[in-house]
Amino acid sequence: MKKETFAIETSEGIAEYKGVTFGDLWNGWECPLFDLKTTIKILNDVVGGEEQKHEYDFTFYQYDNVYDVIIETSFYNAKIECAQTHKPIMIDNKKYYSIGSYCWTWMKKSNYTF
Repeated sequence: MKKETFAIETSEGIAEYKGVTFGDLWNGWECPLFDLKTTIKILNDVVGGEEQKHEYDFTFYQYDNVYDVIIETSFYNAKIECAQTHKPIMIDNKKYYSIGSYCWTWMKKSNYTF
């Protein structure tokens, strides 16, 4: 596990967050993990609250503190297309969450140029 600062392009510019990585890549993009506080900040900053809307479909994210999971529900034409949960991963007695791993275009801060 390695601590890194990760960056992602948003409608407001480049956003940066501290997280950890095991070096996993998805189509060349990083697959970071973040603590809960950072995960909630990412949902607010990158997704615009807990909901990401498009013209006919959207993805809704919600932290469930009873089950300690991030719930991701994707809708297409007003019908649920996909629903999944992101459980925390314990590393050195600390919980980390996968938000946007294997899906979003995360980069290590040291590797990006815009």
